[in-house]
Amino acid sequence: MTRNQSLLSVDLAPNPQIWPRHLGGWEGANANIWGLQEWLQFLIAETADLVCAYTLTLEFYSTLGASGLGLLQQILAAIPPHIPVILDAQHSDGHTSSIFAQMIFAIWQVDAVTLNPYIGQDGVPLFLIYPDKAVFILCATDNPSTALLKE
Repeated sequence: MTRNQSLLSVDLAPNPQIWPRHLGGWEGANANIWGLQEWLQFLIAETADLVCAYTLTLEFYSTLGASGLGLLQQILAAIPPHIPVILDAQHSDGHTSSIFAQMIFAIWQVDAVTLNPYIGQDGVPLFLIYPDKAVFILCATDNPSTALLKE
């Protein structure tokens, strides 16, 4: 934020609704991983001096299977180390929180994560033991159907 004097966070998601047509259609695990990697690295190169952070939506990478998780690791490695990375995981499983927190913070070296505490707070403290990392808690969304949950 301070280095680039910016509040802009760019989402580096292999989202089939917004990726360039030359990369082909949505084929799930058969998607053009090399083309996606090239496109996402292009976005990093073009925006690295403009952003305060990059956000990576875990679900987009996960839906591409093992090659998508490999792509996620390649994109994490391509992000300049001075730019914070937010992993939009909306994680909510208390049983896997400890290993997931270790994976994303210690191994993948992301700087922040989003959590969805809908099932309870049990998994949240396991992310808070990393003092130099940030945790964003999902409190509300702009999805129209969320009003049904409030009734």
